[in-house]
Amino acid sequence: MQIEKDYDRLLWAWKGWHDECGNKIRPVYLPYIDLLNKHAKENGYQDLAEYWIEDYEMGNVTEFESIIDQLLKDIMPLYEQLHAYVRGRLCSQYENRFDCDGPIPAHILGNMWAQTWHDRLDDVIPYPDAPLINITKVLIEKKFSIHQLYTMGESFFTSIGLYPMTPKFWTRSMFKKPIDRDTVCHASAFDMEYHDDYRVKICTKINDNYFYTVYHEMGHIEYYMAYSKKQPFVYRSGANSGFHEAI
Repeated sequence: MQIEKDYDRLLWAWKGWHDECGNKIRPVYLPYIDLLNKHAKENGYQDLAEYWIEDYEMGNVTEFESIIDQLLKDIMPLYEQLHAYVRGRLCSQYENRFDCDGPIPAHILGNMWAQTWHDRLDDVIPYPDAPLINITKVLIEKKFSIHQLYTMGESFFTSIGLYPMTPKFWTRSMFKKPIDRDTVCHASAFDMEYHDDYRVKICTKINDNYFYTVYHEMGHIEYYMAYSKKQPFVYRSGANSGFHEAI
């Protein structure tokens, strides 16, 4: 979906994936949610939402949702302009395929979940003749290896006074997808909480998306290492669940 541009082929892939996965997951997912809510109630919470929101220390569920609603209202004018611009460009490309005054079809945004749109940048960029850094092209031209992406990330962090990766990071991380077994490829960082053992799990490829992902996950590890230097175990985490993702 990152490369394909044909409207019907994209719809086939998007619908096929969601139909296949959704139908299989639904019978176990709904009972799973019930169990999570039951667990939360047994521990004194109204439901799982209240349990999650407590981490932010921003009042009850209603107060927290009110704050989030206001934040969304604050950025909505800008988002609506951005959405309308992207929709207009894509509507020109896919003429008469969707309502140019309505939502953007999720399957044409270059991502199975429509959560990132950067793979459609070439189609919607406002000034296509202006210089633009193509990170993927540069990495390929310079024959970057997967290992070099991580050493470059480490160099960046040490250049701003942060920590180098530990020896166990280099020997125990999963830097590319194994060929001998199925693997969940969602990028993650881990503090094994034992003798400077920090790891990442990333099915790395040489492109701009993974370039950013490597820095993001190594950023988590920089936090882990900083926490471990002085903080007792109970405080070795972000200020709240969104802290690492936001900064």
